[in-house]
Amino acid sequence: MQNEPKKFLIGLRVSKKIDWQNYLGWLNVSQEKEIALLLAQSSIDDRRELYKGLEKIDNLKIPYIEISSTFEAWELDYLTSTFQTGIFGIDASPAAFSFVSTMSKYSTNIALKNTNSKDSYNLFTDESLTRAGVLSIGLDLAALEHDRLYNKKTYQSSVHALDHHNLSVIHIKPFVAAWYKRWLPVKPLRLTSLAELHYIKYVPANYISNLVILDNNNLPEEQLEIKAYIATIIK
Repeated sequence: MQNEPKKFLIGLRVSKKIDWQNYLGWLNVSQEKEIALLLAQSSIDDRRELYKGLEKIDNLKIPYIEISSTFEAWELDYLTSTFQTGIFGIDASPAAFSFVSTMSKYSTNIALKNTNSKDSYNLFTDESLTRAGVLSIGLDLAALEHDRLYNKKTYQSSVHALDHHNLSVIHIKPFVAAWYKRWLPVKPLRLTSLAELHYIKYVPANYISNLVILDNNNLPEEQLEIKAYIATIIK
């Protein structure tokens, strides 16, 4: 699997803080017909509106969507059949584990992802993932780097989980080491400098999946430039 070509997808986030409706206009005129959606912070009403807009865009494929435990079964059915979505990523949490157990139809499609929350610390472990029957995991590289620098115990636990589970997707967020980040969790940010991606150069190759998602709040046009740069780092 590691020898397969890498697929780099810009990630378009939908939340109350983002004027995401502009994405639909951009997608209509863009040559980018394969994207990822970051919908973990979205409401069901926004998603219904989004789905209607996406249907009007010809030849659009969405291989990856970040979801939350608020998603309904019909949404996963709809997204897989309409946009060929193959992987649904969800942050590790008690609610996510319950969600996975009720969505057995998609057990091979849902990837549990690490975060810097206390919930994730206890659940993104080999023991917890195995006991819950999780078949696939995702990796937030910035969260892993944060733990490598500031939370060694959690880092080792995450690495152990990575070594024993199928890694299907990675998220790339901006990250720069700073003394105060020992106490602050990693948050999705607007990338302001390519230097905020240099940490990726030191991630072991076996922790890089074939599906690579850009996870930031930059405009789609900016993400295309970021994607081109990341492709020079990850081969």
